[in-house]
Amino acid sequence: MSRLGSGILTLVLLAASPVARAEDGANAPQQQQKAPAAPPTALQVARKYARQLKDGDPVDAVRRYWDLDMTLDSAFGKGLTNVTAADRQEMKRLLLEYVERVYTDPNLAARLTQATLEGFRAKEHEGPPRTATVNYYLIFKGDRTLCTVLMRQSADQQWRIMDGGAMGRMLVPGIRKEYNGQADRMTPLEFMQELATRARRS
Repeated sequence: MSRLGSGILTLVLLAASPVARAEDGANAPQQQQKAPAAPPTALQVARKYARQLKDGDPVDAVRRYWDLDMTLDSAFGKGLTNVTAADRQEMKRLLLEYVERVYTDPNLAARLTQATLEGFRAKEHEGPPRTATVNYYLIFKGDRTLCTVLMRQSADQQWRIMDGGAMGRMLVPGIRKEYNGQADRMTPLEFMQELATRARRS
């Protein structure tokens, strides 16, 4: 083999060797890593939630966006002090059932699917924890209904809903007021059982 041919073969073998590839990798410019996407804002989460309710998927919307532990804490406060973990889990199940039944009411479902959503606005409150109030209008045949969701930001920067309502009538204060009037004769779990039973009958 000629000296030129031998030299070319040597260069090819070196270029194909693991050592050469490693050195090339070390000398190659580092690719810039993309910064992680910022978590959605309270306003963005509320828009997605309201849109999912309107599009006829309230069950998944409630399960996806609500934090039922926060809802229970807000509604019952110190009344949960002696509640066992098992009873609390059952209360969450009953609360989820109740909220889902409210949103799957045929009359409300029909109204939601034909309505439009507009005027979303959010006001965030510094914490800790950070909270937000999001208001928007549900427009149905010319009538404007003011809807509100109250949210709290979790440790992982995600916004979760802890209360919701319309025209100033919110879920948590309603539960709190009714339970406080009966706290001397029933436990929080018994109250939630009764609330769920009423929802099934309505």
